Amino acid sequence: VLSLGVLSAAEPNVATTDEVAELTRGPAPAWVEPVEWVPSRAARPGFPGEVLLSDSQNLLRDEGCDFYYRVVTRLLNREGVQQNAEETVTFSPEYQSIVWHTLKVHRGGEVIDLLPKVRFKRLQRELGLEGKVYDGRVTAVAVLEDIRVGDIVEIAYTRRDTNPLTKNYPTLRLSIGAGYPVVRQTVVARRPADQSKLTWYFFLPPD
Repeated sequence: VLSLGVLSAAEPNVATTDEVAELTRGPAPAWVEPVEWVPSRAARPGFPGEVLLSDSQNLLRDEGCDFYYRVVTRLLNREGVQQNAEETVTFSPEYQSIVWHTLKVHRGGEVIDLLPKVRFKRLQRELGLEGKVYDGRVTAVAVLEDIRVGDIVEIAYTRRDTNPLTKNYPTLRLSIGAGYPVVRQTVVARRPADQSKLTWYFFLPPD
């Protein structure tokens, strides 16, 4: 399943001060293959930012899927700083959890590790409100302090999905494209050798 989602500014969010218990911090899984990115490339004019690396890796299992996502973004102007002053991830706590691995700022020759300091707050999203249907998904948001023009922001996290509806039907999740120019993009799917044969279907959900 190819799932592409967009968070619209029109969607109602209910902010809380609670930290997200289903989001933890930890190292990247051992099955993830490191991918290099190059910071010295000349920036393209006319854009708020530039994605130096977008890296999607999946481990497909019969009982679910682990989705690793890493993105490295260079902020080219004040608009880019405003657009990247928060990091968010949306998931369904009933059957998904998040492990955040990296939240760094590269500034000149300095690397600033923000992960130990930031707090991931919960935004309760009610996307089905207009249809009188409660949507159990939540958004975790972290506010990044002291982000500047020229900074390179690097994030990485893994989403573990054990949705019972897709049990024995491994689900592939990809992040393709961006609102900025992309210098390098990688997409990888792995599965255990003893896993049942895969059948490929693709689903592009609206909005």
